[in-house]
Amino acid sequence: MAARTAANEALARTFEIAADNEFAAANFTVAGKLYKRSSELTPAGNDAMRRMLQAANALRLAGAIDETRTLLRSAKRLGDDPALRAAIEYADDRLEVWRGAMIKGRDGLLKSGEAAARLHLWQAAEILGDAPLASVVIGDLPIARTTAEHVMQRAADPGCDPPLAVAAINAMVKALSGEPVAARRLLHHRATEIDDLDPLGIDFGYQVPLLLSIAHLASEEANRARVLLVRAVERARERSATGVLPFRLGTRARIEFWQGRWASALATVHEALRLADDAGWVSERPSSLTTLARTEALNGHPEEARAHATEAIAASEAVGARTYLAFAEIALGVTRTHRRKLSQCDQAL
Repeated sequence: MAARTAANEALARTFEIAADNEFAAANFTVAGKLYKRSSELTPAGNDAMRRMLQAANALRLAGAIDETRTLLRSAKRLGDDPALRAAIEYADDRLEVWRGAMIKGRDGLLKSGEAAARLHLWQAAEILGDAPLASVVIGDLPIARTTAEHVMQRAADPGCDPPLAVAAINAMVKALSGEPVAARRLLHHRATEIDDLDPLGIDFGYQVPLLLSIAHLASEEANRARVLLVRAVERARERSATGVLPFRLGTRARIEFWQGRWASALATVHEALRLADDAGWVSERPSSLTTLARTEALNGHPEEARAHATEAIAASEAVGARTYLAFAEIALGVTRTHRRKLSQCDQAL
């Protein structure tokens, strides 16, 4: 029995090394399958738990969201390491947010983050850091502000800048709260660091380019926001990270809409919608639908705009995304104004 266990562990380690290599080469689907097999060959315990979590992280980047969720649920049953368990809860709660249960997922992030704080302050900041973005989309800006400030306090190091991810979260919330100067103060002196950021950093880092872009857009720095997202999209494409592309493409389309790059916005938002549907990112879909409807409304396609705005309203209500709901209602209002003007012209003729 001992010989068989040792042989299995040697084989598991071989699979893990192969998975590491595939992950580094951006073959995320293959890496996920290899990590999963490595975990299955490992006796139940924390090593098996860690390898299954690695499998879930790889498949999330590949856009295999349903399988990711299954692996996370399996990982929870394999070991008892508190830090690993917190990381699994974090990944699962984040999936809940973007798979369609925004409020449940956001509340799970807040709960998991506070629980993690009893063990590791940095891990708590990492988990709580995703909650403000969810709160912004839900429409709970006061909660987003409170959580962002809480994260800043937990990650504080006297005499040093906060970690870039923490600065990005706080800059985004401050900019959206009408404090663009405070937001810029957190980011401008770190431009070189931001430009060198790995846009596919796992866990805390993988949404940082999105947070930075939103912060710059809300601070009336649309060109800088677009530059960051164009780079992040290109790097994600190079590494076939389709799991993160819908978020980045959807926000990029929104920036292009505001800049009047309507042809580019339409192309970008259609791709964002297709990838969100393919991956199962239900909560991200209303964002792209609202951008599509607003772009169509201003480009002489009122019927298409009305249909997409109506679809966006239903999708926003279904997931609890009040911010997207407001944008969708604006788009619908534009189409109604267009219809009234056409009616007035007909009467005049």
